[in-house]
Amino acid sequence: MASPLAALLGTPKPAPNPFQQVGVPPRTNGLFGSSGQSAKAAHQNFLGDILKGLELPPLQQPARAAIKIRNVFYSFHFGDVFRVNHVRNSGKIRPADKGRLLTPNDRSLWERVKRTNPANLRRLIDRGLLGTSVTCVLVGTETWSREWVRYEIARSLARGNGLVAVHIDKCECPRTGFSPAGLNPLAQMALGWDFRIYEFVNGGWHPYSKIAQSLTRWPQWLRRPSPGCVMPLDTGTASYDWKLDDGYRNLIHWTDAAAKSAGH
Repeated sequence: MASPLAALLGTPKPAPNPFQQVGVPPRTNGLFGSSGQSAKAAHQNFLGDILKGLELPPLQQPARAAIKIRNVFYSFHFGDVFRVNHVRNSGKIRPADKGRLLTPNDRSLWERVKRTNPANLRRLIDRGLLGTSVTCVLVGTETWSREWVRYEIARSLARGNGLVAVHIDKCECPRTGFSPAGLNPLAQMALGWDFRIYEFVNGGWHPYSKIAQSLTRWPQWLRRPSPGCVMPLDTGTASYDWKLDDGYRNLIHWTDAAAKSAGH
């Protein structure tokens, strides 16, 4: 039986919730719960609502420069022709490389022209360079000393081609196996302060006699030397190893970078 005081005051009411919104019924299943929802699920929904308000727009990835398939002139010593084919035949295997211009692969023709008519060989090389933006020097053991490799480098420099060297001594030849590494031919050619092409012969730099005229424009990839000095071409060009640097996959990138460095 209720006491007289309790009868007078009536049934006690719960204390008001200071965090409850006006007009919203109180939750009856814990801090995050509701009558038909578990506390864990309600907690996840509660956090989800908060995170939605904090969502940021996706980061913009920097655009990658498109790789261009360049027309490439390959300069090499024909004693390395089997090693050279590791590189040149890769263009027949990879569809992306088929836009390249390849130098002739007929050794007998080139050897015969070399022996009988140097003037014809110059014309053949000059025609082969037409339409190219890069000259790729494929470096074997003796490439640096070959007369016509030097001419191809000099003509490429004069016409504004980008230059890159790729060492192929680790490419196996079916006749002789592997070969000792050779010097970079681009280190044996230079551009002088007077805009003339020089070559390294007998322990010193001498004007290149096959191209006597001076260049009309200094290549943007090569630093200028001090007056009376020369700047070797390898100081402004890249050099790679076909095997160690995965030339099969990266030749496109190397030649594209060489072309861009020359302004193509």
